[in-house]
Amino acid sequence: MDRHLRNQSTQPLPQMKIFNNFDVIARGWYFALKSHELKKKKIISKVLCHHQIVIFRGEDGIPKALDAFCPHMGADLGIGSVEGNNIRCFFHKWSYDGTGKCVDIPCLKNPLENIKLRSYACIERYGFIWVFPDAIADFDLPFHDGLENKELLFFIGKSYIRTCHHHVTMINGIDKQHLKTVHGINIEMELNYSENDYEANFSLKGIIPKEKCIARILKRIIGPIYEYSMKYSAGTIGFLSTMKGLHLFGNPNCKLPETNMIYAYRPLENNRIEVQPIYITEKRKGFLGFFINYFLMGLAGIGFYWLKAEDGKVYENMRFNSQALLPMDQPISNFIAFINKQEASIWSKH
Repeated sequence: MDRHLRNQSTQPLPQMKIFNNFDVIARGWYFALKSHELKKKKIISKVLCHHQIVIFRGEDGIPKALDAFCPHMGADLGIGSVEGNNIRCFFHKWSYDGTGKCVDIPCLKNPLENIKLRSYACIERYGFIWVFPDAIADFDLPFHDGLENKELLFFIGKSYIRTCHHHVTMINGIDKQHLKTVHGINIEMELNYSENDYEANFSLKGIIPKEKCIARILKRIIGPIYEYSMKYSAGTIGFLSTMKGLHLFGNPNCKLPETNMIYAYRPLENNRIEVQPIYITEKRKGFLGFFINYFLMGLAGIGFYWLKAEDGKVYENMRFNSQALLPMDQPISNFIAFINKQEASIWSKH
């Protein structure tokens, strides 16, 4: 039996509307495949969030996504072909455009107007093709704050599997208690929280303690305050920024650059998720810029994998329950409430 179904008689686990609900796929962006995997005139049939789609790239170079099965007899369009900017079924050669409209049936003079596949919004960013579970996305795939109009450099980290819901792993970045109890980071963090329809923003700031030698050295180098922020997009993507507002040796003219990374999530079968880390930085020119770029992305990666190894001990055995949250867990309460305001997509189980 799946551990999420255990102990119901003694530790009942209520199912929430969206949060930690494996039956619901929220309306948000999901990473589908790496951009370089989809060449021009190529089709990939992909199970994404328990839903099978085809993603293809026509002569215009723009990725498009449709339901995978031909509405004629159900052949997988993934074994078809791309002609111009349309996809043609291998079986009976019916052809569909990027909106899913049937544009050609070889055995008929005119295609049937009532034949149409569902299409899904696609965007290409951060080295991936992302898919939204509807023809028109509710919102754009976000950027880190301050990087919206910048030329970006990114590095794709190695993905990994977790045996819990991605909403639970997303809490990791705003769980103030575990920073001290698990990681030994003894900083009392003050929370600044805001949200809109599709984003929840957490900023945590605290004074670096003096107890440890390394902390005293850090305070001399970067100042007494440490701050980081988490932005969550519809409960499907997390945007982490660290080293915010730091100045070298306290000099206001020597602002240190932030480190930025993305946590992208993809629900899998059997109540598992795939987590994809992506490291982001503003692209700087010249030799010094090259060094800074890769130093920052490397620093973010080292920090992430250090924390990931310790947190994995918890998440691989966790049966999440939020019935006994404390006042200091207010960020988690805010996050759960935000997630439950989101909408279920058509890919959800009914």
